[in-house]
Amino acid sequence: EIDHVLTGDPLQIALDYESSEELLPNVVVSLGVDSIYGERICILQSDFVDADFSAVAGRGTLACGVDAFPLIAGVYSVTVYITVNGEVADWVSGALTIRVEPGDFYGSGRYPEAQDGKLLIAHSWAAVQP
Repeated sequence: EIDHVLTGDPLQIALDYESSEELLPNVVVSLGVDSIYGERICILQSDFVDADFSAVAGRGTLACGVDAFPLIAGVYSVTVYITVNGEVADWVSGALTIRVEPGDFYGSGRYPEAQDGKLLIAHSWAAVQP
């Protein structure tokens, strides 16, 4: 369980693993983040961001980093899904719980209400004059 993550703060999730194989080819790691109601909020997946896991040691740690965690305050469940060379190697629903507290995601001191959604997106506005 990860406690007291603030919205907008960096977050790192580290997965320790061990295999009977010395080398694991073509590893893909997915972290599915779900609301307490089972609704998939987002997925963090190694091949979406071109992580080079074409040859991974049989024992170690795989870490996923998020620069500014974009979810509003609440409790989230994380499912871990790992494939090796296209075959399912591990699949653990509810492997981790993340408790998120309100933080200053936008740097403005303002925070959305719970009914305004679950995901915060960095954005900007401009007044365009004719």
